Amino acid sequence: MRNSFIKYFFLLILFPFFYLVPAFAQQEILPVKNELSLNIPRLLFYRSVELMYSRQIKSNQLLRIEAVFCPAKSKGTVIERHPLLASVANFRKVSDIYGLTLGYENRYGKGLHYYYSGDIFYEHWSYNKTLYDNGSGMTMDQIKKLQSETRDIYGIRILIGYKALFPRYPSRHKLLLDFYFGESLAENYVRQQVYGIQESNDPWDYYDPPLIYKERKPRIQFHLGLRLGFGWSAKKS
Repeated sequence: MRNSFIKYFFLLILFPFFYLVPAFAQQEILPVKNELSLNIPRLLFYRSVELMYSRQIKSNQLLRIEAVFCPAKSKGTVIERHPLLASVANFRKVSDIYGLTLGYENRYGKGLHYYYSGDIFYEHWSYNKTLYDNGSGMTMDQIKKLQSETRDIYGIRILIGYKALFPRYPSRHKLLLDFYFGESLAENYVRQQVYGIQESNDPWDYYDPPLIYKERKPRIQFHLGLRLGFGWSAKKS
């Protein structure tokens, strides 16, 4: 618990940086005041929709809100084994996912293409009575569970990125490409209901009422991604 607090403490003390540094940034004007973008990797690999809307509040600063929604795509096996990416992808396929992120973004550099941002976020994952197939140990012995699970995730995130806007000439409407990377720290609140367990080829053991497992653990995650969208400004009166 203490180690978890220390990790959050060091990330939290970085947040004032997002408010102090803008005073030293170049005071240019953003090409567009509003931005709406879609997370492309999340759409392609996880079939989930993650939309972000950003609104200019000062010459080079924006507030942003992000929403993610992903209804379960299949009711089948969750495969939790290496490689890690395949494991996460399979977990998401059978899960209902929704979430909300609120953040602050500061743009800098010539043309205000570069940015850093600080966000707070919440995500909820859940699946119901799904076969969970988990290989474990050096011999990859099979452990199968019939279970339900919910995960509530609360965290903070720091990103650094670059936004390219097209066309290059002045226009009230622009195409947006957003490349970013960063890190997040989060607390996972996990609750599992296990209805049955099978180890290797042994008979199934069923439980009525189901076994209940609760866990709270920190999670560090690295982010690398691409958003595609468009920006616009209101027509001057």
